Amino acid sequence: MGAVRNARTAVEVLTQAPGNVRSVRTAVEVLTQQRGRGRDARTAVEVLTQQRGKVRDARAAVEVLMSTYWQEILWGIPLNVVPLLPTGLMLDFQAGVSPSFQTTGGTPATADNDPVGSWLDSINGREAAASGGARPVLKKSVYNGKDTLRFDGGDDFMSIVGDAMDAVPNITLFIVAKATAGGGRMLISKSHTMSGWSAPYNRWGFYNNGSFYSAWNGNGTNTTGWSTGDLKVIELVDADAYANGVKVTDGTDADLSYPNGATPILIGGNGVGSERWAGDIARIMVWNRSLDTTERSLVRALLGSQYGVTVV
Repeated sequence: MGAVRNARTAVEVLTQAPGNVRSVRTAVEVLTQQRGRGRDARTAVEVLTQQRGKVRDARAAVEVLMSTYWQEILWGIPLNVVPLLPTGLMLDFQAGVSPSFQTTGGTPATADNDPVGSWLDSINGREAAASGGARPVLKKSVYNGKDTLRFDGGDDFMSIVGDAMDAVPNITLFIVAKATAGGGRMLISKSHTMSGWSAPYNRWGFYNNGSFYSAWNGNGTNTTGWSTGDLKVIELVDADAYANGVKVTDGTDADLSYPNGATPILIGGNGVGSERWAGDIARIMVWNRSLDTTERSLVRALLGSQYGVTVV
């Protein structure tokens, strides 16, 4: 606390309307959904903080609100005020939220340890598919009450068929995942060529070989920093990789791009039948552009709050 210049500035942050707030009273009335009933800013913020009669001034109250109630503001308890996600989100796979089936058109995977053969994203309904022994299993209420898919590290992986949507100049990926083993594990990748998985196998990928490894057209950078057993909000943008907000791969100056719309995206593996992911994948989000620093900070905060992960 003490970082807020004034109450109006603070409420502009909360309402995501910098420069558009006519008065503190107007902004807080919007937040409380009591338009015309807020006698003054102090009264309104007392309602928000549920500290009626204990608030010295609006500035102090909003500082309390921003620090103590940030998670509730993000996730709708009690205010139901959720910041909008950055534009351009084209894929959003969320375990236990997007429809998942044991086989395409088959029995829904809803119980703990049900195999998942079809995972649909919530934006365009695109399918990540697996069959037979390659299916990961659904694990219920693992991270902050949220579900995840568990990959066995042996033969589990899922494939998203390429289409025209993939042909974009650059992308940003956010993945909520935990590795349970190192030594050659591909979290997500896209094939390099339309004719098959000839060397260097991947146009891009995120790889755990005991460190973080990100590759673009066969070029990448190894760094230390991977630790198994911890849930991470992994962020890939412009050839750089972050884990919980900390840069772990400083890639060459290149966009993380889709080369074409024909080659598949693989979750939990690559195309050579090896390097399968061992661990959990709870959510995958893909934007069709490079998000800027402010936008990525918002996504970090949202995912960190949702899954109970500390991000910076």
